[in-house]
Amino acid sequence: MKKHVFSGLFFLLIQTGQAQELIVADFEQQPVFTGLYFDLEDPSTAHPLINNPQEPIINAEPNNQQLGFSSYYTPYDDPSTGLSDGDQVGITDDTDSVGAFYEGNQGYVLSDIDGNFSLTFSEVTLENWSQTTVYCSVFIKESTYEGDGTQNAANSDRLAIYVLNPLSGEKIDLLDTTGHDIDELDIEGRWLNFSTQIPGFNRAQLIVEARNNASSEAFFIDDIRFEGQLSVVDHSEVKSVAAPNPIDQYFSLDRRPSDLKEIYIQNIFGRIIWRGDTRQNIWTIGHLNSGLYFLNIAEQDKTWTQKIIKK
Repeated sequence: MKKHVFSGLFFLLIQTGQAQELIVADFEQQPVFTGLYFDLEDPSTAHPLINNPQEPIINAEPNNQQLGFSSYYTPYDDPSTGLSDGDQVGITDDTDSVGAFYEGNQGYVLSDIDGNFSLTFSEVTLENWSQTTVYCSVFIKESTYEGDGTQNAANSDRLAIYVLNPLSGEKIDLLDTTGHDIDELDIEGRWLNFSTQIPGFNRAQLIVEARNNASSEAFFIDDIRFEGQLSVVDHSEVKSVAAPNPIDQYFSLDRRPSDLKEIYIQNIFGRIIWRGDTRQNIWTIGHLNSGLYFLNIAEQDKTWTQKIIKK
């Protein structure tokens, strides 16, 4: 008899109508290569996985409001073949198991790993956001899963998805089957939507950890989203704001400070992607992709941040 252990195992997705989408990973931006992925490294050692030519993509760089992701392989305590024999992992548009992806036409699959597969998404900067919620959709193919996931060994399948605060090491689970036989959880054969709020996280990374050992065993990941409320800036306490906003090509500062020390733009990953000449009165950012950014304006010992939208 299957056990219903949803309480405490994961949070069900709750729509927050007032939330703003911050950043996503929908796996729609990368090309799809059919066939299997072959790991060319030694399966008895832990190592990062790389993209191979004409094989399914397993890593991607962040792009505008799309999360990047990287993959890592760790063997069992008693190493097996790992991904050296060719397995179905990475971005796919194969819907034979799922019927359709939760969002769009592509997703990320993890099957027949014969070891441990870690999928780590880009670090997201959240200093300017509140009530941030992380969402992830998961499909677990109906199969015969073994063990309770507590042993680093074959026949001990598990799937864990959590949000990590890289500054403090704190983590919050969306899903963790460790300690349970997946077959007894009534979570197979349909899309499940997981979410959790991450209060107090100034930075966050979503991490997926998977272990399975048969081609009939497969985990599909799709529609990852960070959503939250942008912190309200009291412009009565701020001397300058960008105008116009949204920005097409050029912008200036309304109430430009007389002693402008620094002006720069960060993307939603916290990376500085543009610095302006403080001697100018008009700046151009026409080269930036459309999307959400954060403009930082520094005057003497005070710095403030404003959300800007690039058309």
